[in-house]
Amino acid sequence: MADSAPLFTVALNEDGLYVNEWLISKPQFDSPNYRFISYVLYHPNEKLKFADVTTASDLPIQSSKRLSHYLNELGFKGQLKSLFFPVSTGGYVMFRNPLTVEVLERHYGVGVGERITVEDLLNPDFF
Repeated sequence: MADSAPLFTVALNEDGLYVNEWLISKPQFDSPNYRFISYVLYHPNEKLKFADVTTASDLPIQSSKRLSHYLNELGFKGQLKSLFFPVSTGGYVMFRNPLTVEVLERHYGVGVGERITVEDLLNPDFF
């Protein structure tokens, strides 16, 4: 397996938001959560200003909803959040997609030979 081989990929379809085949949330079509995740899915691995994301995805400016609320409501909590959103503070957001072998090895010390599941990523004691 190559280091850049994707292990986990986030995808959005009419049924919901998935990490591989694992459903993590069901954002309502055209809701602020849906528009947020749609935007970052089209801009993976880019460090974006959260203010630019809210403007570009037509999120309600008057909303006091913070970035952490979007991530939490979309199912990105704990390890899942830190793996897929390594930058989510200071007015910036970066959505890492797909999650590769290289990232797990370099940042988390998880070896290629280890069998990792989405359930492992959801387990706060895994890393």
